[in-house]
Amino acid sequence: MFQIAIVLACLLVIVVAVRFLAEKKGSRVIFYRGDRETISISVEVADNPLKRALGLMFRKTLPELHGMLFIYPQETNEKFWMKNTSIPLDIIYVNSQNEVVDIIKNTTPYSLEPLGSKVPFKYAIEVNAGFTDKYQISEGSIVEIRFQ
Repeated sequence: MFQIAIVLACLLVIVVAVRFLAEKKGSRVIFYRGDRETISISVEVADNPLKRALGLMFRKTLPELHGMLFIYPQETNEKFWMKNTSIPLDIIYVNSQNEVVDIIKNTTPYSLEPLGSKVPFKYAIEVNAGFTDKYQISEGSIVEIRFQ
């Protein structure tokens, strides 16, 4: 009986996690260089501690022009790691004025090394490794966030 209760509790946690991850799908991030739109991507939104902790862990792939947008209540110096993340990523750090303030390129899958911005940020955007070079995203680029 106890084992059944544990299995049911685990299933409930999985259902809740999937529900949280499904919220705000269809949201977009648009990158600008100067006043010219560079590229627009679809993002999943991680806007609470559970979703931010899970991030892109346990994913096998990330489609082209897709990513994950991490939102913090205020600017932070929080660190990221690649534990249980099999996809090499670029991490784009954005301040509260929607300006790219730092980028970490081509993270190492499964690494436990803390990865952080050199300055505080309000948003972090994880995309496939090579994205920032391919679309010329750099410090000073501007982002626009559109929620669905």
